[in-house]
Amino acid sequence: MCHKNIVPDSFNKLANIFVPMHIEYQIISQQSPYWPQVLDIRQRLLRMPLGLNLFDEDLQAEADQYTAIALIENQVAACLMAKALNEQLIKFRQMAVDTIYQKKGIGSRLLAFTEDYCRRQGYEHIELNARFSVAEFYIQSGYKQEGDLFEEVGISHIKMIKII
Repeated sequence: MCHKNIVPDSFNKLANIFVPMHIEYQIISQQSPYWPQVLDIRQRLLRMPLGLNLFDEDLQAEADQYTAIALIENQVAACLMAKALNEQLIKFRQMAVDTIYQKKGIGSRLLAFTEDYCRRQGYEHIELNARFSVAEFYIQSGYKQEGDLFEEVGISHIKMIKII
């Protein structure tokens, strides 16, 4: 499984200078050569800061999930996992943008790419549990808060939904 979308020569600010970047968005499987990079980003950015280890989890359970990535020069710059809950509902989880690429629009474009892919697969609704610290990012992308704050993996989260 591999679905691609290429964003030609966009300009992004890195290290206070503008450099051209060729960004490619893909849906990959665990057999992809990029899968180890996805695991690395998720471990470094989402688990280690919380004192958790991604590799203590059952990663085989993710085999039937979609993995969306943003590639820059054959390096995974961002990732997002998507798990089907039923024929109309999909849950986005574990979105991460590597530190040097944050605040450059890559996460927003990866989110839009994944939403579009899911829409074309027949899904109508997305749900996710956003870390409260990044809830505004999802609100700006059209997600609505559902319910109250709750704690997950030791930090505050909010359930969010979007009709696609």
